[in-house]
Amino acid sequence: MKPFALINLSSAALRRGILVSSLALAATESFAYGHKDIYGSWALETAPQKTLIVATNATVWLHKDGVWRPGTPISPQQHGSCFRPCDSKDNASYAIWQHEKHGNNDVLFSTSENGVPNLDSAKRLVKAKSPDWDVIRNSRSYEGFWKPVRCEIMRGKDVAVITGPEISERMLLKIRNDNQAVLFLKKFKPTNIMKEPYGILTLVPAEGQFRVFLQRKKSRDLERGVYEALWLQPDGMLRKYDRDNSEVMIFERTDDTFEDPLDP
Repeated sequence: MKPFALINLSSAALRRGILVSSLALAATESFAYGHKDIYGSWALETAPQKTLIVATNATVWLHKDGVWRPGTPISPQQHGSCFRPCDSKDNASYAIWQHEKHGNNDVLFSTSENGVPNLDSAKRLVKAKSPDWDVIRNSRSYEGFWKPVRCEIMRGKDVAVITGPEISERMLLKIRNDNQAVLFLKKFKPTNIMKEPYGILTLVPAEGQFRVFLQRKKSRDLERGVYEALWLQPDGMLRKYDRDNSEVMIFERTDDTFEDPLDP
């Protein structure tokens, strides 16, 4: 079960979730290998002063529509990655990869289709200056109480969408000013694993967003291929998503509150 959502699931759904997570973890090494070949900050050769892409920590960031957007990988490539920027207006997908030509390993950028780069649109990239992620992320803008208003879950090739009270009445999220977050479950029933209606999360800054870890987890490896993240969208909504966008939850600010178990 995904630690962030903490939603009651049937045993069959839980088994499916474990299977999906296992498959994603098995694919991590093949994805990370090619991905690391293009790690770094990049600009178009024709505009070397304007950083366009940053690849790091199993994420490709693209400066699109005036915003740095985290890219969701579509499929691994041998020497790079195809990806789709989150919350992009046109839902276009792109590719960044190494291409050996005349003994040089050029790094190229192009649109992509079905997880394959479009060679006709390929443009050469050059090393560029890294963005100031602390300014771009603006951690204080995440602080406060949030309620879920939309949940998208991949079921095969289809997307199941949950909105309205069915999702908004399940939980509240508080993001604190100490890189901790508290998830409060409104309709909580104690179990052997969870005896209190709270999930304590550690938020680790990762470029323009936060990675989400259960507080009890000792390993907080930003390189791992299976992860959950919080990203503040340009529209002010908070996006919770996993590596392959198999679950996306959208939060909006709320005046609702709960007693914070981390407060003294």
